[in-house]
Amino acid sequence: MKIKLQLFFISMAIVVTLVHIAYMLLVSGAGFITSYLLDFHISVIDHTALEPFRYRLLSEWIFHPFLLFAGPQNFFGLAAGFSFIQRATIFFLLFRYLRQLGFSVNLSIAGVLLLAFGMLFAFHEAGFSFYTYTEIIIFLLAALLIQQGLPYWIILLAGLAALNREASILLPSLLLAEILEFTPMPHLRKNPAYLLPAVASLAVFVATYGLLRLSIGPGGYWGITGIGAVLNNLQDPRTYLGLLGMFHVLLIVPFFIHKLPRRLQSLFILLALPWFAAQFWFGTTDEARLFLLPLTMVLIPSGLWLWQTYSFHLKHRFIS
Repeated sequence: MKIKLQLFFISMAIVVTLVHIAYMLLVSGAGFITSYLLDFHISVIDHTALEPFRYRLLSEWIFHPFLLFAGPQNFFGLAAGFSFIQRATIFFLLFRYLRQLGFSVNLSIAGVLLLAFGMLFAFHEAGFSFYTYTEIIIFLLAALLIQQGLPYWIILLAGLAALNREASILLPSLLLAEILEFTPMPHLRKNPAYLLPAVASLAVFVATYGLLRLSIGPGGYWGITGIGAVLNNLQDPRTYLGLLGMFHVLLIVPFFIHKLPRRLQSLFILLALPWFAAQFWFGTTDEARLFLLPLTMVLIPSGLWLWQTYSFHLKHRFIS
C-alpha cells in the first residue's frame, strides 16, 4: 500500500510539472525558461532583483549548487526536476498532515488530489516560483511537528521561512491556532503551552528578515501595493477565474466556518483570512498560485471534514 501511494504521488507530481512546463512553453516560449527565468534566478543570487524577490533567497540558494554543478545550459531540466521534487514532497507531507488530523487513507488521498487539481490553475505569471512551493513545505513540516508535540522546532523553521518569503510571517499562526478559540468569543485556552514558541518564532522571523533586508539593502519594488493593488485585483476577471478553478467546491467552506472544529476555525481566522488580505493588498491575485498555501493548510482539511461529517449524517438519516 505504501509503495503504491508513493508511486501515485510521484505520478501526480510528474503530471502537474509536465502540465506546468507545457503551459509555459505554449504561452511564453522556451526562451522564457532558458533565458528569462535563468536571469531571474541569477539576479536573486546576485541581490540585483527587484523587491520583494531580492529577499526570497532560500529556495534559490538550495537550487543554485545544482546549477553550478550542471551548468546554466541545463537550467531547463534542472528547474523542472527541482519543481517536480517540490511537488512530490508537498503531496507526501499533505497526506501525512491529513492523516494526523484524523482523516482516513481514502479521504487523505482525496485531499492530495484536490491540491493537485488546484495546482493546475497556479501557472499564470508564475515561472517556476520555487519559493511558493518551499513555503508550503515549511508550513506542512511545521504543522506535522506541532501535531507531534514538538512546537519549539517551529522557531528554527521561522528563521528558514524568513529567508524564503516575507508572507511566512504567518507561520506562528499554526501555534496560535492550538491555544486560541474564537467561539463564543475570542479567548485563550488554559495551559497555553504553545504561546512561548509562538512568540519566539515570530521574534526570530522578524529579526532574520530585518537583518536580511539590512544586509542586502533596498531596491526598486515590482508592481503596486495598497488600495491601488486591491482595486486592480478586484477589477481583474482573472482573479475570479483563478480562484474559482483552484478552490471550486471548497468555496463553500467560509459559509460553514461556525461548524468546523476549533483548530480549523482558528486556522481559518489566523492564517487564511490574513493571507487573503495580504495577497490582495501586496500581490496580483490573477496569480492564483499565491493562494496555494491556504488551500493546502486550511481549505482542503476543512472541506474534507465537512464532507466526512455531513455525508455521515445524511447516510445515517437515509438508512434510518
